[in-house]
Amino acid sequence: MAKKKKKTFRFSRIKVFVLIGVLVYASLTFFNQQTLLAAQQTKQEELLAEQEALNQEIDYYKNEREYIGSDDYVEREARERLGWLKPGEKKYVFPENDDPAADSSSEPAPSDTVPSSEPAE
Repeated sequence: MAKKKKKTFRFSRIKVFVLIGVLVYASLTFFNQQTLLAAQQTKQEELLAEQEALNQEIDYYKNEREYIGSDDYVEREARERLGWLKPGEKKYVFPENDDPAADSSSEPAPSDTVPSSEPAE
């Protein structure tokens, strides 16, 4: 009977060091990629939040632009900046007094214009 030889798989020292080196390199590369990926995901979340804030700002300005073109805006600005009144309205003008203790006994004199309770025509 012939004896069969068993194949033994032996690693030489050089092969072991090369294998360990490749494993270490692969591990370092993997962890480095994970760190870069986490940083990019964080940056993406920040950019998405910024994009959402900018979209809200765009919507605000679109609405503001539509409002500026409306008759309500023109009327409000005419009343606030120019002091315009509707027919039948009166306006009271009170003096601005920064010192509450000064001249507290006198009442402000109304001017000839006062908001009326009558409906505007």
